[in-house]
Amino acid sequence: LTVIRLNPGRDGDGINDDMDLFPDDPTEWADMDGDGIGDNSDPDRDGDGFDNNFEEQKGTNPNDPADYPDTAAPTVEITSPAGARVETAMFELRGNVTDPYQSHSGVAGVSVTNDRFPGAPSAGVVTGNSFVVNVPLALGNNLLTVIAQDLSGNLSAAVTYQVVLL
Repeated sequence: LTVIRLNPGRDGDGINDDMDLFPDDPTEWADMDGDGIGDNSDPDRDGDGFDNNFEEQKGTNPNDPADYPDTAAPTVEITSPAGARVETAMFELRGNVTDPYQSHSGVAGVSVTNDRFPGAPSAGVVTGNSFVVNVPLALGNNLLTVIAQDLSGNLSAAVTYQVVLL
């Protein structure tokens, strides 16, 4: 009885040469992203632009190019009319918040701080892409600072709004 191997793996990695993209390298046999670097040594084997270790730290799959870490911060826009002058000590600030779609994305929340009450942020209610925050005011000028956070922990740039309590 003679055993004939039709296409043995010549590099000894256990993968037949017809399935081995690196038939002369016993440490490599596949190249998911087609960049010429074997998956076992490729720092970004799925080719999505993110290091495999970084993806694992962020909870995304380093073998799926459509699953990558969310590194984009949300954006905030105030829609309340500028230059508000009010007579009540509670102000309803309105705006829009968006977070570019990526896996693990979405707005986690919006908070507003008033320079007159620096240690007491007010949490907003987010519905779709809109938010509303009721903010306490002190007599005179009040500088409100709005920051949004997404589900991955990215923070928006701070947006300010001036309101005067008469």
